[in-house]
Amino acid sequence: MSGMATDGDVGICFDQDYQVRVLDAHKYEATQRLQQGCATLTDKVEQLNGLVTTYLDILDKQAGKIETEKLKAIGVRNAVANLEDDRKRKSKELHTQVDDKQQQLERLNVQEASLMRAKHDQEALIAKLTDCTCSD
Repeated sequence: MSGMATDGDVGICFDQDYQVRVLDAHKYEATQRLQQGCATLTDKVEQLNGLVTTYLDILDKQAGKIETEKLKAIGVRNAVANLEDDRKRKSKELHTQVDDKQQQLERLNVQEASLMRAKHDQEALIAKLTDCTCSD
């Protein structure tokens, strides 16, 4: 016994249990199914939101790790560049020291040659003077 009585303009109905309904039974059932579907969709959207949040957290952690590794790589690159600069500077210093020692060696060789000539000249003079004093 469906007992549907309706008021034409307002759309009031009575259901099987003679409860007053604004919608007829078919529309009410469709509305209930729609409400359940919306609740299911809302649950799934909330689950998706949780998954997205988890995924974004993981991405943030990975981005932090990548940034840390990138900074380490920059540090290593700078250290290598500094090592190259240090090697070049040390090489220049060593070349400068070698050049200074070469110049010092040349000066000492010239000085030695001069002293040897002076010694030879003095020995020749002594020999000449000795010969002259012996002959007299």
